[in-house]
Amino acid sequence: MKNNKGITLISLISSIILILILASVTIVASTNAYNQMKFEGAKSELEQMQKKVDEIATDYQTYLKEKSSVTENEYTHFFADRYGNGSTDVGVFDKMLIKNHESEAKTIIDKYSLASENNQIFYFSKDDLNKYFDLKGIKDVVVNFSTRKIYSVEGIKDPDDKTKIYYTSSEWGSDTSVEKIETESSKPTVVVEGEPTKNIMNDVTTYEVTLKVTGKINKISEVYVGIGDNYSKNEDFKIISSNDTETKIKVTVTGASGTYKFRVVDELNNSYDTEKALS
Repeated sequence: MKNNKGITLISLISSIILILILASVTIVASTNAYNQMKFEGAKSELEQMQKKVDEIATDYQTYLKEKSSVTENEYTHFFADRYGNGSTDVGVFDKMLIKNHESEAKTIIDKYSLASENNQIFYFSKDDLNKYFDLKGIKDVVVNFSTRKIYSVEGIKDPDDKTKIYYTSSEWGSDTSVEKIETESSKPTVVVEGEPTKNIMNDVTTYEVTLKVTGKINKISEVYVGIGDNYSKNEDFKIISSNDTETKIKVTVTGASGTYKFRVVDELNNSYDTEKALS
């Protein structure tokens, strides 16, 4: 009888130990599953946000073509017109510029050197995204509309290594927008080639300007010229040469001397900007 009792006690202790081991394994597995679920959920949020940013950036190009003139901070007015109440909401969206959120987005600003850029980098809080863009459940983000790149302000922890924090979808290597972002970062550039030719006839001053687009570009559909904060469509532009790596455009500018801005728009509504002082 004593031996039987001893065997029973040992079995009980063994069973308890086994239960504890199974419980700890279950807890670890559940924790890992939960962390993975959070990670996938955060990824899904940024993917949803990416679709909205792409939609906004495309609509922005249409907006520029619709406007006879634009202000220096184009995106702020675009947001006010498309998502707010017109001019009365310009100030609301102006407050979302990254320069107004140095403390909230310090990690993002420092890590990705966003302090040197302006006008097209915005900080959107969770409430902003819900109220103005009808995006629910997405945490605070910073968006650089120059590259269509999104940064998670809070960051996303790697489910397997808590020391790793991702702030952009390209950092974990499974982002569908990586190819587009890389394309944007290496997109064509436009400059004024050489010195413009100045002509004065009947007290009217004109400048012949050559714009050189470096890089592969889609068919050019429009060219805009502006001085100060205003652009207008230039109907007299001519393509003087074009190949896979370079396109040259001749533009005639009529007006007083000053710093002029030039915008080249292709058939897919991508735009490329430069400026030149004409004297």
